[in-house]
Amino acid sequence: MDEVPAQPQPQVTSQGTNWKKIGLTVLIILVVTGLIGGAYWYYVSNKTSDDSDLTGPIPKVTTKKATESAKKATSSAEKDGTVGWKTFTSTAFKYSIKYPSNWSLSKKSGFIDEAKTTPFENVHLSSVGESKSSLAIRGNFQSSWCSSPDTTKLCKEEESTLAGVKVKKWIYIDTETEVYLFQLENDSNIVMMTTPAGNKGLIDKILSTFKFLN
Repeated sequence: MDEVPAQPQPQVTSQGTNWKKIGLTVLIILVVTGLIGGAYWYYVSNKTSDDSDLTGPIPKVTTKKATESAKKATSSAEKDGTVGWKTFTSTAFKYSIKYPSNWSLSKKSGFIDEAKTTPFENVHLSSVGESKSSLAIRGNFQSSWCSSPDTTKLCKEEESTLAGVKVKKWIYIDTETEVYLFQLENDSNIVMMTTPAGNKGLIDKILSTFKFLN
C-alpha cells in the first residue's frame, strides 16, 4: 500500500496592534470635537453679546455744563430783569450798557481835533412807539448845563452816583430831562442825557446796567 505524503499545514501568524491607525483615528476625533466646540462657543458668545446690547444699561448722555461766567451772566440778567436785552459796548470810552431789544440804536463817532487825538462818540437809544423815551450817551461832549438865565430857574444841580462813580447831575424840571456828567482822565468826559417821557422806571433800569470796562 502506497504512503500518502503529509500535507503542509497553514501557518497562523499573529499580527501586532496597528497603533498608527488608532492614533490617526483619535486625532481625527479630537479635531472634529474641537471644531464642533469652537463653533458652539462662537455661537454662544455672539448671542450673549447681542442680548447684552438689548438688555444692558442705557448709556448716559452727558451734556456740557454751563461755564461759571455764563451762569453769572444769566443769573444777573434774571435778577435785574434784563433778560433778552441787547448790549452796546464802547471801545473808545470803555463802557457798556444794556437796552431793551425793541429799542433802536444809532451811533456817530469821530475826532474833535484835526490831529485826531481827541475822539468823540454820540450814541442815541430811543424807544419805538408814540412815547419817545430816549437816552443819549456822548463822549467828550462840550457844553455847559443850567448856566443860561432861561434855564436857571427850571434846572437844579446835585451830586449823584452812577455805576459806582460820583457824578454831577442836572435835572431839568420842566421836561424831566436828567443829565449825568462823568469826568474822566485826560480831561475826557461822558455825558448821559435821559428823556423819560413817562417811562422813568425803564430809563432808571437802563442806567443801572451802565458800567465801565476794566
